[in-house]
Amino acid sequence: MTAVAIKMYTEQEYLELEREAEYKSEYYRGEVFAMSGVSRNHNRITENLSGEIYIALKLVTSA
Repeated sequence: MTAVAIKMYTEQEYLELEREAEYKSEYYRGEVFAMSGVSRNHNRITENLSGEIYIALKLVTSA
């Protein structure tokens, strides 16, 4: 069994790659990970949760 070497990137290298990439990726401690795409449903859920959290916090702070 052979170990696969992981390519480590500097922050500058990552930013250069990201500018020209066809897909979004995430940088974490020198490694680059492809991010999954989002959908309309994903965005809708995120917006709804944000709204609910806002309302809950507003109720707590006004009490």
